[in-house]
Amino acid sequence: MPHPNATYFGVDNFEVGLEAGALLAQYALRKWKSHVDCVLGVGFSEAGSFVQSRIAGRLPAMRAQLSDLPADRFIQLDGRGMREPSRQAIAGFLHARRRNERILVAAATDSSALGVLDAARDANREHDFAIVGQDCIPEALDECAPAKAPSSAPSPTRPKPTARA
Repeated sequence: MPHPNATYFGVDNFEVGLEAGALLAQYALRKWKSHVDCVLGVGFSEAGSFVQSRIAGRLPAMRAQLSDLPADRFIQLDGRGMREPSRQAIAGFLHARRRNERILVAAATDSSALGVLDAARDANREHDFAIVGQDCIPEALDECAPAKAPSSAPSPTRPKPTARA
């Protein structure tokens, strides 16, 4: 979480959001022939606009590649940046949705992405999801390992840090 009057050294959150959106759009184009039922942004409102820009960044990249996707298919949920609140938010969301919908998810953190994955697995709907998280925490990297990840899953990337005062 950002701290007032502190020097920031880390990734450009909007830029990594753009990259996440581009990866999700490429996946949808390649694997789902552009058919997407829903795009979820699983955010972290407590962290403020700085971290939320990860979610905001996905929109321009996705709109550039999936231009026919209506605005009402983009939905924001708050996962509080944590696994269990994200799992609960997605479980509630899925309760109201039909099976076999294709859902793209840009999560603000890897912990949120893992919560989304837990909910998808609990509902036996993992095949309906493509999920991108941020942070490269070990547990998320383990999920991307060849033995676990589907052959169509993108490889994790480590963004280049940028410095800001």
